[in-house]
Amino acid sequence: MRLYEYRNTTPLVFGANHVWDPGPGNVAVSRRGPKPGLVLLPDQQSLWLEQFYRTQQTEAVFVQSPPGVLGMSGPVKANDGRIAVAANIGGNWDIWVYDDQWHRITSSPSIEMDPWWQNDRLVFASNVSGRFQIHAADMRQLTHCPTAAVLPRMNKFLCLTSSGWQIMEYQAADLPPVTISSKEPEPAATPRSPESEAAKPYTPFKSIWPNYVRPDGFVSANDFQIGLVTAGHDVTGRYRVDAGARYSFDLDFFSVAAGANAADIGLRFNRYAIAYSPENATTVDEERNEVRGAWQPGLIPGLEVAANGRWYEPRTGSRENKDEFWGSLSLGREIGRHRGWVNLDVFTSGSQSLFGGFDLWFGEKIFTSVHLLAGKTWGGINPGHNTFRVGGNLTEGYFTQRPTRLFPLRGFEDNVLEAEEAYTTGVEIYWPLLNLQQGYKTLPLFLHRLRLGTFIDVGAADDSISVDDTLIGAGFELVTSLQIGWGRLSSFRVGLGWPVVQPEYLDESGPVFLIQLGNPL
Repeated sequence: MRLYEYRNTTPLVFGANHVWDPGPGNVAVSRRGPKPGLVLLPDQQSLWLEQFYRTQQTEAVFVQSPPGVLGMSGPVKANDGRIAVAANIGGNWDIWVYDDQWHRITSSPSIEMDPWWQNDRLVFASNVSGRFQIHAADMRQLTHCPTAAVLPRMNKFLCLTSSGWQIMEYQAADLPPVTISSKEPEPAATPRSPESEAAKPYTPFKSIWPNYVRPDGFVSANDFQIGLVTAGHDVTGRYRVDAGARYSFDLDFFSVAAGANAADIGLRFNRYAIAYSPENATTVDEERNEVRGAWQPGLIPGLEVAANGRWYEPRTGSRENKDEFWGSLSLGREIGRHRGWVNLDVFTSGSQSLFGGFDLWFGEKIFTSVHLLAGKTWGGINPGHNTFRVGGNLTEGYFTQRPTRLFPLRGFEDNVLEAEEAYTTGVEIYWPLLNLQQGYKTLPLFLHRLRLGTFIDVGAADDSISVDDTLIGAGFELVTSLQIGWGRLSSFRVGLGWPVVQPEYLDESGPVFLIQLGNPL
């Protein structure tokens, strides 16, 4: 299980496995092997530099549960820093409080759950009366709901009546303070087992293998792809395998990809086709086979060192096979809602490329995105390999799993320019329209939020960029995040863009239709 955060309209995953039940105060629950515990998430309002110098291991702090606890649920943090959570010992759920040490608040044989801090006073749901009602820390009953009362939140709770669930209020006056007992927590009972087994070394191979195959696809203005994918990982998430195959109707090509990760080492194979015709360079129309071996040292989060090889040939005409090899060093970091990356490619043919970018997000209900992508190549130029492209694409359009050399510039045709230097930047504002949050019957499709995105993109691509090379595009998009294909989280975009400013040697006209569903292969 993983945590997802809505950034703009796209759900983004929190960078840790087996984390659930996020609660107020940036707290959640997790487990390390058989041991459950609290996860103290980083404060998103912290200073950027403070977060930047944290390592991945210290961004989220794990607090192990009290002895004997089998599971935890519903953590909430008070204004004074105390954390309340429901914990299961021997099948019985009770309320515990953590303030740098653990304190057991309830000990009755009933079930206590759903803790909530009411102005630093504690309330929770309990079935000590025979049915779930809201109780105070001294077990005083605060509600008398006919069937069940759960989820106390800021003087309100959910009451199950003959008419269904209703929101009602409970009496929050004169709530008692939380009494911390000096008695040590009771040790857990030793679980009974019909036989005792010696501990065995952990191996990921029993759980890493995929156990599903699901449909997969991609839709854009220029391509429609459909295929199948599968993936699997062990309980730690450090050992992974994945594979996929898609057919591109635009290129009439069958692409495949396969990869595996073991701790900090990753291997990958991709076979795909790429075809485009820029206005200022030669046409590229190739089929490629790529291999990649990567190592993530772990000392610096987001750092990766990789060795790459590519074998390619034209899709039509002469079928002369060529190859190229290069090493790469990349670094990517997320600081709060902001993301940045940089990549250096060094080719055995004697050329080098340095490129990267950042994406900054601001706002709560109305989001503003500021982005920049830029790159430069030194040495011999090989179109389609060590150059950079700008154009109307939002994504590469094929499965590469490498840092992109395509810089989006909406309002123009795809891959409109290609050169050894390029950049694009822009501002996009997302306006909330509808909170859909609905699906249709049992179809594997669930829509989340619908927003209107208005954008301005600026960029250029040339051997030596000047002001005269500037391109400016503007337009709007309707954007919604959705869950599609049995668990796949994706983004659906549709809109129009127009060229506003362009060099004399271009004659682009608008509007340009924009559409994207899913991720390209």
